[in-house]
Amino acid sequence: MTDRPDSDSWFNQRSYDCFISYRRSTGFFPAKMIRDRLNQLGISCFLDLDESSAGKFNIRLLDAIRQCKCFILVLTKGSLDECIDEQDWITKEVEIALDNDKIIIPVRFDDFIWPAHLEHELPESIRELEMTDSVAMTSDYFDAAISKLISFMNGAAKSELSEISPGDATVDYLYNSFQDVQSVESFDLMFHTGSRWIRSSQKLEFLAYLLENNIPVRILINSADCAQNVVGYTQNHPIQSATRIKLFQNKSVQQNILEWKEFSSQFPELLQVRVSDHLFFHRSCIIRIRNGVGNLIVKNYRYGDSAPERVRFDNLEIAMRKYCHEFDFVWNHLSRPVEEY
Repeated sequence: MTDRPDSDSWFNQRSYDCFISYRRSTGFFPAKMIRDRLNQLGISCFLDLDESSAGKFNIRLLDAIRQCKCFILVLTKGSLDECIDEQDWITKEVEIALDNDKIIIPVRFDDFIWPAHLEHELPESIRELEMTDSVAMTSDYFDAAISKLISFMNGAAKSELSEISPGDATVDYLYNSFQDVQSVESFDLMFHTGSRWIRSSQKLEFLAYLLENNIPVRILINSADCAQNVVGYTQNHPIQSATRIKLFQNKSVQQNILEWKEFSSQFPELLQVRVSDHLFFHRSCIIRIRNGVGNLIVKNYRYGDSAPERVRFDNLEIAMRKYCHEFDFVWNHLSRPVEEY
């Protein structure tokens, strides 16, 4: 854990991977939680925990922002409401970060709501945050959110910040969904392109583990035309465009489909991939268990956000029936084998 420096002279020689900005009244513990996890992963953070500096903006904070590589803004309940005051210290921190060409990464907690009623009173630097790619932070998916935060940091300062490879929270959750792999009846995946599944070593290892144990795997992906319609839509909606375009900027959807086609050809008896022109509004991972309920991950696509929103279920058994029926219907009636694509 990074300790707060004892003297200005020592501090001025120190640089940090990230500066964490937060509203003390609601964001103290969320900010500290993020700092502690990043420290555990070897990422140095500056986080001002000194109560005596509350409401002040001093040279120590200014130097910390200038020397950091990334600027993380913790958004909790009401954290931007006071930004209508020109002397508000969060506003000043954001503006100093912008003046020094720092990439600002907002991290939104569940209780944060954008203060639309203050839209015309907020300074421009704060209003622009609504259009900035952000990380949605939830307690259930804390590790996955930290992974996404680190990927943003790597993208923001890849020439300076060492690459971090934390564990894949989704894969860990899926492994924990069953005690015995032989109890798994099948595994179904549905998403726009599944590019992360075809290129993530940990996700591919999970698929290989199922296939090696003779577990059937079915994968539904959207067609190139369908995906292009998504990009076309978001290009006409600037606030929503960054995420969807980012999905497809590294490799074309057509290339992604060809990779799935090649991968599935290696396991013709167990791995099936189908392509659908039916636009998916959420992505789902379904583990069906023999003589049991199974498990389910569903995330709604939010086209103006950097990460889908996880769906929570009051009754897993009912949810399993619902999403299994949806998957089976699209599979049987609204898709075609990838070999025909």
